[in-house]
Amino acid sequence: MKKIMISACLSLGMLSGQAIAQTCAADLIQSTPTERFIASVDNSEVLDTKTNLVWRRCALGYVQDSGSCIDDPDASNDKWNWMNVTKWQMSKLRSVAQGEWRLPNIKELNSITEQTCESPALNLNVFYDAPENSGQYMSNTPNVNDNREMKAVDVNTGNIKNIRKDQTSYYRIVREPSAQEITTFGAVVID
Repeated sequence: MKKIMISACLSLGMLSGQAIAQTCAADLIQSTPTERFIASVDNSEVLDTKTNLVWRRCALGYVQDSGSCIDDPDASNDKWNWMNVTKWQMSKLRSVAQGEWRLPNIKELNSITEQTCESPALNLNVFYDAPENSGQYMSNTPNVNDNREMKAVDVNTGNIKNIRKDQTSYYRIVREPSAQEITTFGAVVID
């Protein structure tokens, strides 16, 4: 079944506080349809029913607040390099009860890329924020040809590329849900 999307929608209140003009192909089926995701009770996470992975709705360095993302007061900034994100991840994001948050591999990260949209290549109904129309989300997958680089998804186009570990980037975090936790998802309908 084809999804009809507004070809030039305006998403307000994103990371930079400015509007982001997103372009989506109206005649193609979405690669990440909204109904594939189930929101957590507090609406800060989504369960991807296709991959059975839980994603934070905001990028690392931001927290969910009433359907949008705001700066995380405990984070130093919104863009990170490989070394400082792994240190912050180890100190801040562990939760034994819910499983450990981690950086996704490139296949997992690419699974949430909306292939019918650009600027950004995300389903903005599922993921509240999207960085300005430049930059990338870095994965934990190394470039096998250069150990100074990691695989990343370009925010604007959704293309996979290699970036240096010392280059600043955006990060999405993911985890596996516990068996009992899966029943807590679905309390909130994603609009």
